[in-house]
Amino acid sequence: MPYCSRCGKLNDDDSKFCVYCGTPTSPASASAGGFGERVGGDAQDFARSMKEEAERVAEKVRREAEWRTGRAPPEVNRNEALLGAISAGAVLIIFAGTVLSYPNSLTALIDYIRRMAELGGFIRPPRLLLDAASFFFVAIGLWALGLAVLRLVLQRSMRKSLGDIVGALFSFYLAYVIASYAAVRIGGVAALAFVVIGLGMVIIADGLIAVALPWPRPSAG
Repeated sequence: MPYCSRCGKLNDDDSKFCVYCGTPTSPASASAGGFGERVGGDAQDFARSMKEEAERVAEKVRREAEWRTGRAPPEVNRNEALLGAISAGAVLIIFAGTVLSYPNSLTALIDYIRRMAELGGFIRPPRLLLDAASFFFVAIGLWALGLAVLRLVLQRSMRKSLGDIVGALFSFYLAYVIASYAAVRIGGVAALAFVVIGLGMVIIADGLIAVALPWPRPSAG
């Protein structure tokens, strides 16, 4: 009857493994155990490689979906938070500058809203408000041009820079329509129609930019 090489306990002659600690009692059993360990290791390596391959395919599918929906890939969005904070600050500064340039504009706006509420309908805004609005959109357009330059420097994104330029042109266009309305060169209905036309042109321009400069497709690998 063999003794266990590990715990020293006595086992039966036909025991292939120690009944006390499970150690193989014969070379054949030991080699079988080693083979089992090797097979287990191979299975773990295979499972690990399959997991990595699944993650790679999932990432490829995600990037493909982002490309098809027109969203920017992560490398383009790296400085988006910074530019967003700068833009928010710039808009506040422009608003404050408009109020300083037209100091009675806020009072005129409050009186205008009160008059519309009393009459229960739309009335023509005072010239002061129209001039202030035209000034504001011109300043916004100038900032949009500066933002386009910042995007080229920080993000190197021609697509978003062109989008900012389109936004700047639309702001200038709004300023011109408002100024024309203030000078009574066009009426309220015509001014609204021109604004809608401008929005349509912006949508068309954005679509052309998306077609001409799509986000980079994910690599096949």
